[in-house]
Amino acid sequence: MRSSLYITMRDGVRLAADIIPPARAGVVETRSLPVLWTHSRYQRATLRGDTLRSVADGDMKEVLLHGYSLASVDTRGGGASFGTQQGFFMRAETRDAYEITEWLARQPWSSGKIGMFGASYGGITQYFAASERLPHLKAIFPMLGFFDVYTLIYPRAGSTATISSPTGRSSPTTWTSRFRSNGTS
Repeated sequence: MRSSLYITMRDGVRLAADIIPPARAGVVETRSLPVLWTHSRYQRATLRGDTLRSVADGDMKEVLLHGYSLASVDTRGGGASFGTQQGFFMRAETRDAYEITEWLARQPWSSGKIGMFGASYGGITQYFAASERLPHLKAIFPMLGFFDVYTLIYPRAGSTATISSPTGRSSPTTWTSRFRSNGTS
């Protein structure tokens, strides 16, 4: 069961978020659970034909079966979020990630243990978020991201940006066991 809402940031900008709790046999889990979230410019949900697809429709649906809630938040000026994008990987996005993580940790359905996931833009936003040493951010899983953002945006002749990616097939279910808490499985 996906619910959509807005999270208000320190400057009043409202960011669009989807919250997806796990459900068993159609009944939504009511325990406080760890939350995995992504912060991306690529829209938290898209309409494909007659079907609305969200983060829970891909590989991440597997983590719902293991007792995690999912959240997806559009960056400022992206998707259904308010505000404007004033450049790639703005400092404001890093501050937003801090506020979103702490907001997720305070929710009654959250255990306070928060992780991030994503690829490309969603991978890079995790590096910036982790650099802030967020109190409740316990794990990040950047499935793909650039380390050298400057070279990515301002390439010089003969230079290449460094890309990080797990070696071999790595899925969210292989790293969730390191993040589990309170007997969640």
